[in-house]
Amino acid sequence: MLEREHAILTPLINLVNVPIQLNMITRKVIGADACKGRLVCIALDSLPSRARAGEIYRDKSDYFDVDVSAAGLKYLLSLKPDVLVLEPTGVNYIKFWVTKCAEYGVEIALVGHKQSNRYRENLSLPDKDDEADALALACYYLEHQSDPLQFARIRDDVTSRLRDAALRLKHIDRIQSPLLNRLQQDLAWAMPEVGGSVHAVLFWRWLAEYSKSARYDLLLSTTCGLGITQNMRAMAKLLVDLWRQKAIVESEMVDLLKHSQFDRDRAVMEKYYLPKIAQAIIISQYYPLTNFLGEDGNEIMQISRSRRTGTHTKKPVSLRRFRKTLGVAPVREASGKSPTKTKKAGSRICRIQLWLWLFGAFERKKSKIKTATSAMQDLNDLWLSLHAEKHIKVARSTFCSKFVERLFYDLLAAR
Repeated sequence: MLEREHAILTPLINLVNVPIQLNMITRKVIGADACKGRLVCIALDSLPSRARAGEIYRDKSDYFDVDVSAAGLKYLLSLKPDVLVLEPTGVNYIKFWVTKCAEYGVEIALVGHKQSNRYRENLSLPDKDDEADALALACYYLEHQSDPLQFARIRDDVTSRLRDAALRLKHIDRIQSPLLNRLQQDLAWAMPEVGGSVHAVLFWRWLAEYSKSARYDLLLSTTCGLGITQNMRAMAKLLVDLWRQKAIVESEMVDLLKHSQFDRDRAVMEKYYLPKIAQAIIISQYYPLTNFLGEDGNEIMQISRSRRTGTHTKKPVSLRRFRKTLGVAPVREASGKSPTKTKKAGSRICRIQLWLWLFGAFERKKSKIKTATSAMQDLNDLWLSLHAEKHIKVARSTFCSKFVERLFYDLLAAR
């Protein structure tokens, strides 16, 4: 699933208290496609046939627009909908509607982007436009309302805020990289003595004129370069300000992580010396673990038969979903005579955090935590064997996958 597809949406309320209904009684369902500043909506109370859906789409008379305003919200609520069905891909566009409608008791259902697209094509709707998406969303809910697994999960308030903070942290990292690269390139001609290899925060604060440094003042006065420009100082100020914002977001994440609902998860992760920010990002991606378990609260296992050998094997469905959510389960693609290929899938920010932890805990020769406990010693032995047998990239991906498997079963045992 897309990373922003699960970044909800509701810092003001706990949407878990608004579950998907499992009964099949007549209900007013509004399918809504979120646009900038408005919703394109259609209201249905029964599932139309494919032919009737085509007529509704072509006629267009049953559609209506709702503006993002107090008047628009009042009008939408005046229709007394039981369910509002949305796609969670445009999270900033739907955040207002999800929050406000849930406050007034309207059930919220989220349909994944892939599921929505496939269902729209199944209805033989010719175009991908706002009206087609809204109709597909309403019909999808009416057909699948008895199966909650067909809908994207809605996070509770604390987990939603944690996820939002994780995405803001990713956004800051994405902004700071080009700034840092540009400044380092400029320093190559402006102040070659420090250009290209500056890691000290003091230097960037000095360049931004936020701090004083006799050392860098002396280097600037004696440099053989062309000197510092005002544009470089302005860019340095932007960089330092971004670091301040990053510190604020990280502090917020650490505070959210202290909520009691995460205690057991944190206890498991601290056994492996995962940094707090890494814990927060990983927890925000999967929490709660019950999302990956069956209705009986146990791991989902499937029995499948091999076409080649005829033997039956167990497939750990829950584990694979968990791995994919954390970005360590590649997706296989095979077509015709082309060889089977794999590609990365799942959360990229989780993959980055796992790699940073791997590098700091096991790849660094001077790391002291790699043998701090028996659990870490086992992981260190695993890393050394993989590193000796495989290419470094393959060794890293295999290690992270095996670690996530351990993490899953540890979390399962801690429930």
